Amino acid sequence: MIERQWGRAALVGMLRAYRDGLDTPAVFQKVLGVGEAELVQRFGSWASQRFAKPLLAIVPWDGKSAARGAFADALKEGHALLAAKRLEEARASFARAAALFPEYTGEDAPPLMLARIARERGDAKTAVAELARYTALDESAWEANSEEATLHRELGDVPGEAAALERMLWIAPQDAPLHARLADAAERLHDGPRVVRERRAALALGPADRLEARYQLARALWMARDSSAARREILQVLEAAPGFEKAQALLLAMSGRKP
Repeated sequence: MIERQWGRAALVGMLRAYRDGLDTPAVFQKVLGVGEAELVQRFGSWASQRFAKPLLAIVPWDGKSAARGAFADALKEGHALLAAKRLEEARASFARAAALFPEYTGEDAPPLMLARIARERGDAKTAVAELARYTALDESAWEANSEEATLHRELGDVPGEAAALERMLWIAPQDAPLHARLADAAERLHDGPRVVRERRAALALGPADRLEARYQLARALWMARDSSAARREILQVLEAAPGFEKAQALLLAMSGRKP
């Protein structure tokens, strides 16, 4: 809402105000020019309009009882049918729930359930499409993105796999094995600069086998046609481990000689 009504620059201004030590009410007043109570009221009105259609399928919650309404009923029915292994009927219930509230991203979100049913039926293409629908909505969906990446790989869709891995790195940028996985996907895409970026990241995160990581960086630099940097890197690897055969072979390849 803030981006739409005040522009993206307001978000940056808020970050700067927080950096300067202001608390939230003061940030709202300084950057947006409104008090906290007014912003809450504006947000309530905006959200009611933004989600007007999905809200018709939900009974206002009292904070105590179970959720009610057409959407909750469709979800409950779908789970019961899924537990009874009545997959086609469960699929229809979850599809109905998805139509009622397309942007719902709870743990039992319809796209996740539809992906599960598709996997049980051996339909990887439908499963990955449903997961993609979910991961486009939830920016912190680690498990769904991980599953989507795996399915893309099984389907031979390397660009799709790489895109899912990129989203996972936004969630966990310090995951060294994940950087290595993305480097591998980028190599299959012949995307030299991205391979170099990911091999550098994996090395910076302190891998257990540092020499192997440096060797992989040298390979990436060579692939990206940065021959001088690749040569420097591989020579440093060989200084530390003269008997490293893969590094010897790569240096010979750089020199244009057969190992």
